Amino acid sequence: MIKNLFFGLAFLGLSLTASAGVVTIEYSGTVSNHSNGGWGPDIGTQVGGVITIDLSKSSGKVWENSNSIGHYAFSSNGMVTSSGNTGTVTTGTDFVDVYDNSYQGSNQDYLWLNENISYDSFWTSSGYAWKYTGIQLGILFQGLNWITNLSLDNLNINTADPALLNSSFGVFTYGSHRTDLNGNVIFSDTRSTLFKFDSLKITSPLVNVPESGSVALLLMGMLGVILRRRVV
Repeated sequence: MIKNLFFGLAFLGLSLTASAGVVTIEYSGTVSNHSNGGWGPDIGTQVGGVITIDLSKSSGKVWENSNSIGHYAFSSNGMVTSSGNTGTVTTGTDFVDVYDNSYQGSNQDYLWLNENISYDSFWTSSGYAWKYTGIQLGILFQGLNWITNLSLDNLNINTADPALLNSSFGVFTYGSHRTDLNGNVIFSDTRSTLFKFDSLKITSPLVNVPESGSVALLLMGMLGVILRRRVV
């Protein structure tokens, strides 16, 4: 009976440990600025789309500490995907940075991501190659504690409040690059198109993991019931 109990407790412990889910970001915005001529939508154009983040597909970590983490993944892994992705990206790197009460030395939550939307490794021009397009999002809600952990669990944001969205941004990027004889990456013809958010909806699965003290009390209670039955 005791053996069965501990088997059941082990199963219970496994069931109480939930894995991180997929983060969904639905956004709409208005193009506000061009850098270096920009590319794509004109200023004033309405833009929008859906981006998903699946940290289980991360290839590794650029850095990690108790309050922040930087993930990278080869674009083909699908850690970051968007509604604008051509589906032909086979090279390049995507990034996700998460700050929980730690952005720029302040008690601010911040999420930044970069996705390669398209990547043409066969394109060449004047010694440059690997033409790419991408999207970046930087999400900061001033004074709002909205990131609960570095796994991005339990997210539930749905806002069109201009004051809350004012510190966040999106960027469409375009450029090309080459590698010199020393292995350094040199960029050329880099352009960007900035847009400000009109609305943001960010969700991820609800994950409830009880505190260790609660689990211990539960296990002791179950053991007590079984021992009492054996005595009676």
